[in-house]
Amino acid sequence: MKIGFASLYPYRPHLKHMAYLASQAKRQGHEVIFLELGSGFKHCLPKLGESWKTKSLVSLKHKYAGLSGFLSSDKDILSDLVKKKVKSNPVKFRYSAMSTVASKYGVSSKAQLDSQRMVRLIQKNTETISEAYEGSLEWLNKRDFDLVIGFNGRIDVTNALMQACLDSDIPYFSLERSWTGIGVQLVKNGTPLSLSSVNNVVSTWASKPLKSHQIAKAFSFIVNRFSGEAFGEYKQWCSDQKMGLVEQSYGWLYTPSSIFERIGHPDWAVGWESDMEAVEFLLRTKSVDPSKLVVRGHPQWHIHSPDSDEIYSEWCAKLGAKYIESNSNISTQELIFNTENMISFGSTSAFEAAIFGKTVFNLSPTFYQDGGFTINLFSKEICAEQLLPTLPQKEVIRLCLRTLYSINYRHMKLTDEIKAISNYDYVFKSIENNDFFLDLTENDSFVSDADACADLLDEDEFLNELLEDIRGRVFDKSFLENYKTRNGIIEIDYRSNPAFKDMSRMGLSKLIDLVDKYVR
Repeated sequence: MKIGFASLYPYRPHLKHMAYLASQAKRQGHEVIFLELGSGFKHCLPKLGESWKTKSLVSLKHKYAGLSGFLSSDKDILSDLVKKKVKSNPVKFRYSAMSTVASKYGVSSKAQLDSQRMVRLIQKNTETISEAYEGSLEWLNKRDFDLVIGFNGRIDVTNALMQACLDSDIPYFSLERSWTGIGVQLVKNGTPLSLSSVNNVVSTWASKPLKSHQIAKAFSFIVNRFSGEAFGEYKQWCSDQKMGLVEQSYGWLYTPSSIFERIGHPDWAVGWESDMEAVEFLLRTKSVDPSKLVVRGHPQWHIHSPDSDEIYSEWCAKLGAKYIESNSNISTQELIFNTENMISFGSTSAFEAAIFGKTVFNLSPTFYQDGGFTINLFSKEICAEQLLPTLPQKEVIRLCLRTLYSINYRHMKLTDEIKAISNYDYVFKSIENNDFFLDLTENDSFVSDADACADLLDEDEFLNELLEDIRGRVFDKSFLENYKTRNGIIEIDYRSNPAFKDMSRMGLSKLIDLVDKYVR
């Protein structure tokens, strides 16, 4: 096959993932061609609203930090492929421009995007997307690919490439790091926020029992989160939080999501005007006293969206609920344990509540909605009609573990070949499946692990033991280690395994790694 690899933004861990996949494609005999951004596109994400100095530094990084620093191959430059000045297409690229601006400036609601400054930035970004789209079409026509793999597919120029592939009937896979750092996320003809493929995997496998080694992998992720050792996750927002500061129990806990990126995405469309409206309606229809509600500001707000703290603090004061600021060192996980019911707007903290068997009311579409462990209330009609149910504690935990395993070890690809050693650094080993790239394009049901247990014995044994002291066994890693030992589960230390290697730049390109280390 002829495969195009487009790492238009040479940042973050994904660049090494892309270089690794390109090297494996070449090893398996495929023709590989790179696409890099170039120094054009003056209103792309890292240049948008920035000074001349910042824009100049960004252009240098785009020019010298791409895939060509890792391995040699044919290379094209996207900005050089734009042949003419084009009109922006506000309808076709509205979501991407809104999402790009919202994520850069920490916008937490659609209303904030209506300010004059945000409208102006969205317009400028839309112009850049339109230009990148024309250049992408030129690239596809010039090269006649069988498959294109590109970073992200959501952000401005990356979305332009994805749309060009869709319009040209060329299979496109959006590459992103995985949630846990194990494997890689490859979404066919969509962005990392597209829900159809992951929801299909989650719903398909929700009824399939896990084997002991699969239970251990799923539970490890949760335990690592509770112990502060989930280093494979890109952001460690809760590392400064402390236990022992929660002095009472609560009836309800709401953990607002960092929704910057998904604003406007069609897969995340919901029947609520806002998350606040949804929470208020839930409390009102279920006759819940707001004084029993605590709202925990998202830990990243004090860095990326300080306005959100003010908005939610004022809202809680109006409701009569308790608000905990985003920079508070009170442990969110201890709050979860000391709360009877959890309210989520698609937040990953739903898993931390579900592992205790808590009732989770989820008010937004999300990647775990079909796992069966949450009560999904996506509109006023559904919320008003549904009684206040509770799911059996044991079944909530069971379905939570199955969902975690499906997302992290079935939906993610190459989970045996790609491993995080920190939130930025990875090691890789050769792909043993010589048909991997063909499977990507031709097999829509391709999952990394199609194994399952024939009965509930492994799950029931684990769950019965967990429930004997659920708090201690979630917060203390010794239970998990003993479980793995008893079941003969041996984990290979891939840091010292010679089969795993780093992806390193060649020659003088290594200087870029030194720069990136200090400016990331």
